[in-house]
Amino acid sequence: MLEIAEIPLGHALGPEIGQIYADVHRERGVELCTGVGVERIDGHRHVQRVVATDGRVHDASVVVIGVGLAPELDLARRSGLATGNGVIVDEYCQASVDDVFAAGDIANHPNRPRPSDSDRALAERAAPGRDRSPEHAGSA
Repeated sequence: MLEIAEIPLGHALGPEIGQIYADVHRERGVELCTGVGVERIDGHRHVQRVVATDGRVHDASVVVIGVGLAPELDLARRSGLATGNGVIVDEYCQASVDDVFAAGDIANHPNRPRPSDSDRALAERAAPGRDRSPEHAGSA
């Protein structure tokens, strides 16, 4: 798996949870390459390999592309809004400037998921190779 960020999901869930996901996937045998992107996809009629931006070549028969975005905060900053991993808002989506509200991906809301003691268990339940049969439901 190629991940352009140094920590997967770090922007969305924070570096602690992102590192948990990375560790759990690596423990399950996933080759997770962070800080690297895709230079090109090679093949004739179907994908055969992926060439990474670090020059390494990865054989592949399937490619899944997941794209996320980082909020563009320049206008918010120039407008005097408090920012930090998005536009900081209160529980009503009110920004730091009166009569300005933010919602969606750009908003850093107080109800946003934060790292907790149960994060490793949550990451393990989402990890590849886990037995999801009913008798193992709820176990990590």
